[in-house]
Parts: sequence; C-alpha cells; structure tokens
Amino acid sequence: MCKKRKLLASLLVIWSVLFLGSPHVTAQAANKTPSAIKNLLKTNEFSGSLLIVKKGLPWVQQYLGYADYEQGRLNGPKSVYQLASLEKSLTATLLIKAQAQHKLKMTDSLQKYFPDIPYSANLTLNHLMQMQSGLVLPNKVPTKLAGRRLDNYLNRHTHFDKSYVNRWHYSDVNYILLARILVKVNHCSYQELFNHYFKKPLHLKNTNVDDNYEFNSQHTTAYDVQKRPANYTLPLTLNTQLLNFEVGAGQLYSNVKEFYRLQAAIVQGKIVNRAAIRRYRQVPTTNHYNGYNGGVYNDDQHQYFYAHGVEQGFDTVFVMSNNGQNAIILFSNRHNPYTDNTINIAKTLYQQVFE
Repeated sequence: MCKKRKLLASLLVIWSVLFLGSPHVTAQAANKTPSAIKNLLKTNEFSGSLLIVKKGLPWVQQYLGYADYEQGRLNGPKSVYQLASLEKSLTATLLIKAQAQHKLKMTDSLQKYFPDIPYSANLTLNHLMQMQSGLVLPNKVPTKLAGRRLDNYLNRHTHFDKSYVNRWHYSDVNYILLARILVKVNHCSYQELFNHYFKKPLHLKNTNVDDNYEFNSQHTTAYDVQKRPANYTLPLTLNTQLLNFEVGAGQLYSNVKEFYRLQAAIVQGKIVNRAAIRRYRQVPTTNHYNGYNGGVYNDDQHQYFYAHGVEQGFDTVFVMSNNGQNAIILFSNRHNPYTDNTINIAKTLYQQVFE
C-alpha cells in the first residue's frame, strides 16, 4: 500500500501540453508559458484541472492532485466538479432566450412574478440579472423545497436593502428568483430547460444541474484547507439540500472540456442570438467597478469575461475572450484561503498566454 501511495504521489502532476495550430506561433508561446504555469499552480498548492484553449483548440491541459484521496483517484481529463456560481451565466442566457421567444421582458417588474417581495413593483428582471436589486436572503432554506412551496418561501423571506438599489451587491437570491421565473413562463422545470437548450444539442455527458453529482463516476471530492501546506485529510460531505435550493444559481457541475463547449456555444450564438448576448453583457452604467451583467463579469479593456464560484470546498473560475476563442478554465476541489485567489491566478495565466 505504501509503495502504491508513493507511485500515485509521483503521478500527481500530469503535464499534457498539446501544440496545435501554427508551429512557429505555438513554439514561441510554449517557451514562455509552461514553466510559468507550473510554478504558479505549484506555488498555490493547486488541486484540480486546468484547460487553456487557444484559437478554439485545446492548447494546454494540466491535472494536479487527487479527485478522491481515500480511493487513490487522481484528477484527470474527465474529472467533474461542482461549479457554484458559474451556473448563473446559463440562467441569464435562458432569460435572454425567453425574451426572444416573447415569454417575458427584461423590463418586467418582479411584482408580476413575486408580488409579496418588498419593493418588487420597482424592480425589473434587469435589476436581478445585474445584481442591483438590493434583495437579500438572510437565511438558507431549512428543508428541501420545490414548486409553490419554494415560491412561498422566497416571497416571505426575501428582504430588501434600499442602499443597494442600482448598485452592485452580490446575492444568490437574484438568480434563484430568475430561475423560478423561467420555470413559470416556460411551464417546465429548470432541469428540462437545461436539457433542451444545453445538454442535448451540445452533447454534454458529464454536465448537469441535478442532484446526482455523487453518482457520477468522475465526480471529485472536495477538501477543506485549514493550514499550509494543504493536504487531503479533511474531506467534505456535500450538502445536496443546499444545492437543490440554489437551482439556477449554484447547482451546475461539469468538467473543463464540456464547460468550455458550453460557454463558447453561448457567446458564439448557438443558444441565442449573439447580438442579444452582447447587449445583455454590456457593462452597466451603474457598475463600472466589475461590469457584472448576464451572470458574468465583463471587462471591456481586456475584451474578456469571467466568473468565479466557491461552493462547499470547490473553487472554480474561468476567463474567456468575448468571441469564445481563447479561454482559461481552472476547476479545483480544494479551495485554499491561504494562497492567491483563483481569479487572480486565472487572469495572470490569461495575460501570460494571450496578451
């Protein structure tokens, strides 16, 4: 057993660099980036999967650490992670699709769908999509709720903070409400919407928004980090009740390759018209600080967008060019509060590779 552990430890870092495209251009970039990438990830005790896509093709793939230490499973090309807030871009896309189908309008008031929420008559769906509604949900749902019971809970427990109207303030309840509105106007579940617009047309096999994550043979276990150096001594038990409550805001799981296909499809007009995506991802005039709109942070200066999610030990982030051709996708099953923020790591990698 000891020898097996040593062998597995020696395989913890799998460096798979694929040189695609022009040999001259790729070789130049390769001389500059792999050692920097390796050092950056090792310094930050990264455990997970990295995919770098260049000109629409996989360029660098790296997998570090354990998917499940107890089972001796290493992170690899098919490893699946809980993606937390990265799901919000899907909900925003479905909302844009629903408007194109004349099922709702972004200018609809929240009162039309949730009349008992304070100040709902003065809030539009745009406010929610941009996280500028001032709505907060102080307490997590105590039991598994669905349908009308969930709607009643949201009506009763969503609070309003006037200091955050027309001012960005991150709160999951915005996208939980948008997901429930999508269910109302489409007369089907969020799962069915996901299957129809994303899973089936994009042939996604290990990407979903259900509560079967732990039944997926490629799923990773999350680990808590309480000190440096990080290790795998504190596995976390996934709270599926919390995930069920966060449908539309934090229930998505996927691997790096399928997630790239999903996000590229959105910005390249395969789900909804590209012009509509660009319109609803414009940097709001009331939020030049981080440009949050459409479920992602939009950066006009660098011509990319990004999102970040932390959920029960998982830490996931992606940065993608506005045309979907270039991307850094970084999924970890070991959120480490003692090292550099994964957003900073992803942005640094993007700058090293593409700028």
